[in-house]
Order: sequence, then structure tokens, then C-alpha cells
Amino acid sequence: MASYFSLDWSQENSLFVNIGSVMICALLADIALQVLYERRTADQEQRQWSYSCWRTVRVVIVTGILATIGHKWYNLLDEVYATPSAKDIAAKVVLDEVIMAPFMVTSSIFALRLLEGNNPKRIYHEWKEKFTAIYQSDVLVWPNIQLVNFLVVPALYRDYFISLCTFMWNIYLIHAIHSPSRIPAPKWSVWDKQQRGDLELTSH
Repeated sequence: MASYFSLDWSQENSLFVNIGSVMICALLADIALQVLYERRTADQEQRQWSYSCWRTVRVVIVTGILATIGHKWYNLLDEVYATPSAKDIAAKVVLDEVIMAPFMVTSSIFALRLLEGNNPKRIYHEWKEKFTAIYQSDVLVWPNIQLVNFLVVPALYRDYFISLCTFMWNIYLIHAIHSPSRIPAPKWSVWDKQQRGDLELTSH
């Protein structure tokens, strides 16, 4: 009875379930990236490190917005290509990589950097610097994940498999976007200024 109720609730509230799960994956991915990787890197390079909760907040907000758009997009694909045939599955994968993947990568870069207080011109140059590598990784990774998901993973475990892959992909994506750029960093940003103010308040 409980499992039936959970399944029924998930089906009727798929938008909230899908977006919620994606946001949780983004939350855990950024925390893991900062705590497990960036802190260790800072220790190895003998430089100061501190956890940025505001960065995690920005990542979760942007992920939630883009997940809403993605949910509507996949519903549209399912309506247009409704059969489980290989032709329809291939069409959905191709359209997803040609149309939605570039949009998602571009939106992630611009949205996260805008929320950090960077100016559009600098973000555009950073997008030109990082877009190709991220998009190429997307094209290499996600079609293969979907292929494994449909052909190898039992239907009962497909959502869990995709959630795991999403978590790992988010770690890569967040790292790629926040990796050092050849473009000089701005002298200040709105969010960093807020963080400094918070630190000053807590130090008194």
C-alpha cells in the first residue's frame, strides 16, 4: 500500500519530484566538490580555503530553474515521439543534444556568473572559452548514459541510475564553470561582497 501510494504520488507530482531530485543532486554535488576536492587542492597548494555557502545556493537556484525548463522539454519530446521504438528514442536523444544541451550549458554559465556579479561582457568571453569543452563532454557522456539506461539497466532502477549520473555530471559541470579562467577576475562581485560582510559581522 505504501509503495503504491508513493508511486502514485510521484506520477501525479512528477514535476516537483523531478525538480526536487535534481536540486538535491546539485546541492550534494557542489558540497562534495568544495569539501572533498577544492579544500584538498587548496591544502596542497598551501592557500587558504573556506566553504562558500552562497555558491551552493546559486547552484541550487539555477539548477531548479533549468530543471523546470528541462522537464517541460522532455514532456514535449515524449508527446511528439511517443513510441518506445529505436527510431523515436534516437530522435529524442539527437534533438536533446542539438537543441537543449547547448541551451543548458550556456544558461548555466551565464546564470551562475551573473549571480556572482560579473558583467555580461566578461561572461561572454568566459563562455567562449569554456563552452566547447563542456558541450563536447555532454555529447560524449549523455547519449551513452541514455543508451545504457534503456538497454542495460532494469526499468525499476532507471531513475536511481539517472540520479547517480546526474550527481556525477553536476560535479564536473560545476567544476568546469568555476575553474580558473584566463580572463581577469572582476575586482568585486555582489555576492562576494555580501560574503565578506557576513564574515565581518560574525567576527565581532
